[in-house]
Amino acid sequence: MRWRRFKRQLGIGTPRVEVASALAWPVRWLLGLLVLALATAMALWAFQQGKQSAGLEMNLQAEVQRLRELAATQGLALEQAQTAISTSKSQAVAFAAEKDELVAQIRRLEGENQSLRADLDFFERLIPTPGRSGRGVQIRSVFAERLGQVQVRWQVLVMQTARNPEAASGDLEVLLMGKKAGKAWSMSATIERRPFSLVQYVRLEGLVPVPAEVTIQSVVVKLWQGNALRGTQTFNFES
Repeated sequence: MRWRRFKRQLGIGTPRVEVASALAWPVRWLLGLLVLALATAMALWAFQQGKQSAGLEMNLQAEVQRLRELAATQGLALEQAQTAISTSKSQAVAFAAEKDELVAQIRRLEGENQSLRADLDFFERLIPTPGRSGRGVQIRSVFAERLGQVQVRWQVLVMQTARNPEAASGDLEVLLMGKKAGKAWSMSATIERRPFSLVQYVRLEGLVPVPAEVTIQSVVVKLWQGNALRGTQTFNFES
């Protein structure tokens, strides 16, 4: 009696109680598969994210490299442009200097051309008078014109006709002849005889003031060598 009571107090000989699971084993397997699938999906998502991050980093590196190359190219282009600008400025300065030189040369050529035209005009008008050929120093032509009412311009061509002539010299005297108030009038265009020297030819000219009331009729030119009169020639104005 006592033994039985003692076993019950110790739990010996009490009926066994078995706790059964509330879920059946197929359900447990299904839950396990779901957990495994979820873990697999999470691992795959993490892998893809890492792969994308790695690809993005590679793309960024490639973009940085491209931008560096573009910056280097732009820098080279900028340097070339600056060099071209400097060259253009130098060329502009050189062009300006050349332009100034060309302008000066053109003006010089225009002056020479004007002088040549004057010489041509002079020689065309001073055509030697027929029948006046000879040797030694002689007056070949005389030309005169009235400028306005108070001036007369005269031009004389003196020549030596011999081949390879020696240098010669002489004096020229110019007289203006005309009328004033119906009376004869004359005036020396050269206050003193004008000296000259020549080898082949020489051109002499002058501008003489005359009274407005005087009508100039002719210009008389005398050629002197020392005290010897070597020639006289007259230019007559048209009436």
